[in-house]
Amino acid sequence: MFASGEMKNAQLDALVSKFVADLEVLVRQNAVASMQQVLGALGESTRVVPSSNGGEVAKRGPGRPRKVDPGTGLVKVTGNIVSVGPGRPKGRPGKLGKNGRRSPAEIEATANKILSYVKSHPGSTGEAIKKALGLDKPAWLVPIKMLVESKALVMKGERRAATCTAGK
Repeated sequence: MFASGEMKNAQLDALVSKFVADLEVLVRQNAVASMQQVLGALGESTRVVPSSNGGEVAKRGPGRPRKVDPGTGLVKVTGNIVSVGPGRPKGRPGKLGKNGRRSPAEIEATANKILSYVKSHPGSTGEAIKKALGLDKPAWLVPIKMLVESKALVMKGERRAATCTAGK
């Protein structure tokens, strides 16, 4: 009696395993069919981009097309990385260092410019100082914070209405 119970459990386990495996296959087939249906619905807007090795890279939908190498007329493919040209320019040339940060000397020079302007124009607002010196907000923030913390500059008021005067 005990042996036949174990036999039934083994048969039941085999049936459950087969059922789960069949169910996984059906789910995968259904997912593939759904994707094919969606991709098929794209129809004529789908195009194939040729690669330099002659194979197909990928299907692309509507939108901005990839840049093409002018010499070969093809998109360059290296492993998983697609290189299509020089790419986006690296920030503003000549303004910032190699990692996009200003050196302490540049920050100090900007702080000195701000302080000399405020000494000659007491009661100026931040906007007036930035406009007169040709500074944008990122170039303004660190030096002004440094000057206020060292008490070389005193700001009265809040936010845009704050006026600056020379400190100690």
